[in-house]
Amino acid sequence: MHKVHFTGIERDGSPARVPVIMMQSASSRDDAFGYILDEQAGWTVEVPEGVYHTQAVMGESHDELPVDSLILFPELKVDRDLEVVLDARKAVPIEIRTSQPVMQDGIATYFTYRTIGNRRLAFGAMNFPSVEALAVTPTAQVQEGTFEFSSRWQLAAPRVTVKVGRDTLLVRPTIRSPEISGTKRWKLADGDADGKLKGKIAVITSKEQGDWNSKFDGLKERGAAAVIVVGPDGSPMWQPWQPTGDRDPLPALMITHDRGQVLLDRLRKGGGTVEVTGRFQTPYLYEVMQVSSGRVPEKIVHDVNWRNTALVDSHYPATGSDRYAKDQRFGWRPWQIYSLDAQMETQRVLPTANRRAEYVSSGDTQWQHIVQHMHTWESNSRLRGGLTDGPRSYRAGETVKERWFAPVVRPAVTSATRTGDVLAIQVPEFVDADGHTGYAGGSDTTDTVKARFYRDGKLVEERDSLRGTFTAAERDAEYRMELSTARTSETWRYATATESAWTFRSARTQGTQALPLLGVDYDIPADLEGRVPKGLPVPLGFTAKGAKTFKAELSYDDGKTWKPIPVLPLGQGRYTALVGHKKTETGVSLRVTVTGDKGSRFEQTVTRAYGVR
Repeated sequence: MHKVHFTGIERDGSPARVPVIMMQSASSRDDAFGYILDEQAGWTVEVPEGVYHTQAVMGESHDELPVDSLILFPELKVDRDLEVVLDARKAVPIEIRTSQPVMQDGIATYFTYRTIGNRRLAFGAMNFPSVEALAVTPTAQVQEGTFEFSSRWQLAAPRVTVKVGRDTLLVRPTIRSPEISGTKRWKLADGDADGKLKGKIAVITSKEQGDWNSKFDGLKERGAAAVIVVGPDGSPMWQPWQPTGDRDPLPALMITHDRGQVLLDRLRKGGGTVEVTGRFQTPYLYEVMQVSSGRVPEKIVHDVNWRNTALVDSHYPATGSDRYAKDQRFGWRPWQIYSLDAQMETQRVLPTANRRAEYVSSGDTQWQHIVQHMHTWESNSRLRGGLTDGPRSYRAGETVKERWFAPVVRPAVTSATRTGDVLAIQVPEFVDADGHTGYAGGSDTTDTVKARFYRDGKLVEERDSLRGTFTAAERDAEYRMELSTARTSETWRYATATESAWTFRSARTQGTQALPLLGVDYDIPADLEGRVPKGLPVPLGFTAKGAKTFKAELSYDDGKTWKPIPVLPLGQGRYTALVGHKKTETGVSLRVTVTGDKGSRFEQTVTRAYGVR
């Protein structure tokens, strides 16, 4: 046995407390976990001789621009008593280079993965956007087993930029700040001094966190158009901006003490004018997974380019009264276990009626995106409800178009099989035109779902979904599945109710066989409000694979009367129609009927499938 003594050093050279120290070897019996509370004493542990994957999380530094440091020794050889210094000064900040200005918009996570013998060792940690950077120590190439360090970044266009002369200052809105739209040119004024502030942007200084809130009403009364808070010396300035709830009386921005000295110098020299630009509907986002295999280089520089990135052209329509929704994109490496509940992600504020360019790392990283149509009340857990895509990776240079909640949103079969006398059916209640799927419940809406299962015309069972297993007869029989859905909410304008029915025949077969269920995919050229133009004909697309006959109808009065849609068959189950729409305040309802082989049939009615502008 050998003693290993750890001590820590902060980035400023002072003795450090260390919250996490881990030593792991080929045998879990030899592992050691500890921490340093006494900076002078350090931590001593006794372990058997061997090679240890050793790492320490130093935690964030205590300054205006906090840096979290990770100390790594992937192959620490213990063959005698050792003194190990965990020196945060040797950790080098990771640099993520983008072609456009960015700020952190969501938590940053980082991971290590190590194989030693038969063991697979994985570790992950996270930082909120209040932490400015992540630094990691360089390592030598691992000689035995494998090693990977990776870091995950969510970087978005700044919501607000402030230009002073040629300098662009890094500012953030307060959590309750009203939005700033477009570019404003405001004169600077000292908000801490007496006097009128009409039409000016006031600059105030803070002595401690939060002391600025009590000053806002007075600044508003004095006529200030907006305010910039220069933070306390040595304190970070970050709050998670939210679009809902009580608002500050005027647009309020925050800047750290050192960065804010530019503004204070201007005031001392007589003021001047600043240019403030607000873009709360962020037009672009970078989803970066940086990966270093085998070793950590002297400095990690990840240059986002078309050799390591794909472009996802994402469209987020307004589904109702909410101007903001929520989204999460989960990312995981091949060695990680797929579990959205185990991922470290917070919910992001997502403007609706918005198109966003999303630059996503390509390669063997898997991604999965979830979008909630409304702004939920909490932000720290996995999104429930909404729509999700399937796990996928991206090719370098690839461009993908994604339309979320694009019409027609309706129930659709994603899986239908028979094994012996058991039918296994999966019918999500909400499926959009791009195939994103979602289920009733989980959103702050009132969802009603009723399902009915028939055999040879007799009702066998009623449920609250068409998801799960159903008992079949051994002999050949006709089955009919019906699903009724309704969603009532100010945040849900279209696809307010649906009626769907699948009729098919089936008998026992060997093994597992797919069931012959028909369905229809829709392609409606709606805008970001879910509407098509009035008057001029627009092409409506329908795809009904396996169809022998296809019929479509529309209604402007929620299904009281119906009008046939003349469709043109294009082959392979595809149909198109040119339809001129009249103005409607409620929306256009659709009804389709499909027939196929052996008496199979599909009928679907979607109330208020899309709108007309």
